[in-house]
Amino acid sequence: MLRNADREKPMYLRIRDELRQRIVAGDIAVGSTLPPSRQLANDLKVSRITVTNAYDELKAEGLIDGKIGSGMFVLPAQYWLSTMTKGGKTVIESYSAWQQNLSAIEITRREKSLSMILPQSTIPVSLNFGVGTGDTSLFPIVDVRKIVSEILDKGDATALNYEAYQGFLPLRQVLTRYLRQQSIIVDAEEIYITAGSQQAVQLVIEALLKPGDCAIVENPTYSIVLSLFESRGIKVIGIPMDNEGMKDDLLEAEIQKKSPKLIYTVPTFHNPTGTVMSPMRRSRISALANRYGVPVLEDDYIRELRFFNPIPPPIAAWDKHGDIIYVGSFSKSLFPAIRLGYIVARGPIQNRLLYLKRVSDLGSSALLQRIMYHFLESGKLQKHWRRLSRIHNRRQAAMIRALRNHFPAGSSWQSNDGGLWLWIRVPPKVSVATLLESCIRSGVYFSPGETHFVEPNDQPYIRLNFAALDEKKIENGISIIGSLIHEQLNSGLQAKTT
Repeated sequence: MLRNADREKPMYLRIRDELRQRIVAGDIAVGSTLPPSRQLANDLKVSRITVTNAYDELKAEGLIDGKIGSGMFVLPAQYWLSTMTKGGKTVIESYSAWQQNLSAIEITRREKSLSMILPQSTIPVSLNFGVGTGDTSLFPIVDVRKIVSEILDKGDATALNYEAYQGFLPLRQVLTRYLRQQSIIVDAEEIYITAGSQQAVQLVIEALLKPGDCAIVENPTYSIVLSLFESRGIKVIGIPMDNEGMKDDLLEAEIQKKSPKLIYTVPTFHNPTGTVMSPMRRSRISALANRYGVPVLEDDYIRELRFFNPIPPPIAAWDKHGDIIYVGSFSKSLFPAIRLGYIVARGPIQNRLLYLKRVSDLGSSALLQRIMYHFLESGKLQKHWRRLSRIHNRRQAAMIRALRNHFPAGSSWQSNDGGLWLWIRVPPKVSVATLLESCIRSGVYFSPGETHFVEPNDQPYIRLNFAALDEKKIENGISIIGSLIHEQLNSGLQAKTT
């Protein structure tokens, strides 16, 4: 079976695709009964739930009907074509040339892996260590409800109107006070409100880079930013890291050789490693930016969720020449639906960023900006950050205990001073791609390390979110992942090669 299956897909989708292809081609006759789920599972050497999920997908598409356990049979073509149309799906006989050209565009290995990350994916998992957010049960719903009521009860219609392109002025003003606490001295005119840090990074890249230009990042780094560079034809150079962050000697060597147009860095609770860049390294990077005339995009996405040790000031605190473009966000430290971030930039780039923001979306949500202003101004947000930090610290400790109990010798990690996740190196003989597939079948998901590297392949790393699940679920999920690693090692499977 599975003759033309895409091996990057989960097994149940590979089975679905193969059966669908054979049904549409007429290789499996109308009225034929499909093999019982238990029999097909044994034939393919997969779990029964994998086959059941594949059958459920085909049933939802109207290709088969029946009851699992009593027999699933193939429906007539006119029935499933009609069902697809009634379900809102138009049956296309053939696509135009421009559509076919688009389909020929290569989907990168990184994108195939990223497409599996929930909640965008429909992969059925109950223990998701792959998300980039906190625990939904800890979102401040009561405070949000009160703040929204206060805003609307005042009858201020501007909260439901378009906002100024640069952002709600009172929010930018309160941000200047917050940033001064981080040793960044700015005024409100140097702050731009964006739809999350994702848009902030995108605007900076669009303002400074064109296809064929070169950018430098930490290696590994934030996977979505790598995809953003790739989508714009930017050449990316990865700089290895140590416990102090991006290695500045290697950075300077690459600057001299490649003349990059931008340096992107996540110096605080680095994504994915959780590393905090040392003050000396931050100062050094700021100096290199000025010496070689290379702008630095500093992504400070979650500095607020720290545990005990003090965190060095942002790189932007060392900036004396407008070389550091600073990006902050509230999506991960408050709740994702707030979708607000900000850019701090000085000099002529300000006009360029404002223009790009305007043509991008005419300005971020006025209502969300007022909610954010009230959270900051009232002190509720700072109180929320302190609560989350205490909980996340306990959950990181619980994850480390579980890793020690369930992961094999040869695994390694280090605790972090804040953030959301741990970066785990698994034994070299473990195929993370195979492990992920096994975990999904067991209802567990994690972020595979390969998505975070400039050159993705089956890297011996996984990123585990300790903030999104409670301690009992962390123990359960880590025990499952650990047992599957042991199972793979005992079976003698070798890491996949690309």
